[in-house]
Order: sequence, then structure tokens, then C-alpha cells
Amino acid sequence: MQNYADVLKEFVERHATGLTVAAVAGIGILGLRRWMAGGVCRSKVRLDGKTVLITGANTGIGKETAMDMAQRG
Repeated sequence: MQNYADVLKEFVERHATGLTVAAVAGIGILGLRRWMAGGVCRSKVRLDGKTVLITGANTGIGKETAMDMAQRG
């Protein structure tokens, strides 16, 4: 019986191109997913005394914006 390491090494040598393509495709998909998620506001500026008008604040992006603004004062 062959050693596990030898079998693995032989598999990688035989399928190097396919493994490389799969790895590059996976990394590309993860990068595309992150890029399509959009930006994130990292500002911690306080909004005390400011007036903000948010339309569509009952769902989705408007709701998240309203919650973030409420936390900032």
C-alpha cells in the first residue's frame, strides 16, 4: 500500500492545471462578491443637533441608514 503523501503528491502532479484553475476561479468569485457588496461607511462622526431626512426608512438600505444615524445621535 502506498503512503498517503505519495498518493497526494501524485494526484497534485497529475491535476496541477485543474487545481490552479479552480483556485484562481474561487479567489476571483470571492473578490467579485466583496466588490459587489459595495462600500461601508466607517465614519464615527456625531450628528447631534443635525436634521436628517431619509426616505424609505422602513426596509432595506433606508432602514439601515436610519438605524445608523439614530446611533450617532
